[in-house]
Amino acid sequence: MFDIKVHDGKAAVMCHSDWDNGSHNGNLMIEETGEGKVPQFHLKCDSWSNHEIPSDREEGMGFLRKWLKEEYNNEELLFFQPHMVQLVLMKYVTMHSLHKKPLTFEALDFQQCNRDNPFLTPGVFKGTYSSHGVEMVMITIEDQRIVATKLTGDPNVPAGQVTFDVDLSRPVTDDAQPSAAAGSGKAQEFQIPPAYEARYTDYPRTYLARYHGKGRIASHGFVSPQWTRGHFVLFNDDMFGFLWIELMAFSVYSRTTEPFLR
Repeated sequence: MFDIKVHDGKAAVMCHSDWDNGSHNGNLMIEETGEGKVPQFHLKCDSWSNHEIPSDREEGMGFLRKWLKEEYNNEELLFFQPHMVQLVLMKYVTMHSLHKKPLTFEALDFQQCNRDNPFLTPGVFKGTYSSHGVEMVMITIEDQRIVATKLTGDPNVPAGQVTFDVDLSRPVTDDAQPSAAAGSGKAQEFQIPPAYEARYTDYPRTYLARYHGKGRIASHGFVSPQWTRGHFVLFNDDMFGFLWIELMAFSVYSRTTEPFLR
């Protein structure tokens, strides 16, 4: 975390760490365009060691529990879900080593809503990604496609990569009622297959549209990325889901409510 204060035309940057050891200075590097806009800026921490994980084992465990509470709302997560240890610790270490190099921040480019085809209002959504927790994606609509690009990533698929791509020309039909297309806009009953995992279960039990799509998966470090089959499920303009068929998982996405993300 950091804050920027402007005094007499000069910007002062203060960095803050998770360890309650006070604030310290940082440097701000701004690149302006000819139009006076700032599409991106860089932040360099002058005391990056303040962000590192404490070397003392007892102190380090205390901060790990605090971070788990903030990130997953469960400080005992690793005890009850040991299969998540590797992924969670990798994320923990990565997040607390970011300040060794300058951080780059880019302005978000929000797509304008096409009122002639208001299938889904573009914007920023937060979604569940199994053991990776909650991540943010930018939804854009291009012709007959919905594209979700990660704004925050994970060790497998990082920020900036497309997380799923939906083909709006391919609605999923109900096997029991082949004539009823899932893109008809009429509410239909929805439930995930029994063997599927869903970290968020308070989603609607009816949906308005369902389309074929593909989701991006990869090994750690975005190694060997590939596409896998999926279904896009539209509940309403503020919530949708994505069924990862081969992973047997269901991600739920809800529109962000913060004013600066709308």
